[in-house]
Amino acid sequence: MKRRDRTQAGAVIAAALALATLAAQADVILTNTEHFSDGGGVWNDHSSSNWAIWYREGIDPASDDVHPFLNEPAPLNFDITIPDGTTTYVLYKNTYNTTDVNNVFHFRKDALTGTITIPGVGPYRSTSDPVPAIAGASLTLGDTTVSVLSFGWYHPSVFGKDFVNTNQNPTPGSGLDDIAMVTFRVTGPAIPEPSALAGLAAALGPLLLARRRAAPRRAV
Repeated sequence: MKRRDRTQAGAVIAAALALATLAAQADVILTNTEHFSDGGGVWNDHSSSNWAIWYREGIDPASDDVHPFLNEPAPLNFDITIPDGTTTYVLYKNTYNTTDVNNVFHFRKDALTGTITIPGVGPYRSTSDPVPAIAGASLTLGDTTVSVLSFGWYHPSVFGKDFVNTNQNPTPGSGLDDIAMVTFRVTGPAIPEPSALAGLAAALGPLLLARRRAAPRRAV
């Protein structure tokens, strides 16, 4: 095989590997969120005996534009896909006790699962200042790292919103809601830029054309 052909063949292999890498990427799924209050209340997205935590994507906890929630109409067995990169969500739950204890986030990628637990930090936040950064709150699912970059609950009086109710009910009517902010970061394996893939794909043309010209003609 000539050097040029070997170079072109290498480009073909690289392109195939790049495309295979793209096809192999699996989503990171948030499968459940649990919140435990020292007052005895429990919130759990996947338990009908507990009250729900409702999600929407965004960075404004004071917004009135909340419906539909990502896990609406009911959170039971409803998974939320967390995209690659950094994404912020606003969380809502019916208020019960304004002292935070433990918050557990459950994730899945393919058959791999893991949890990140954020210990409670005491009373909910009493001002609308940004929630605190969280250090070291990460897990690895295969070749992907999931991190909680920041998280915290606000006292219901901070934003004065009533969007959700008791149990699994995404409607107002049971007093002001507890609202939280959480930012996730999903970091997967490096994926070639579109321009790089285009360059690799362009390498296929000359090779295929050369092989076609070099192929012996069939006898008629």
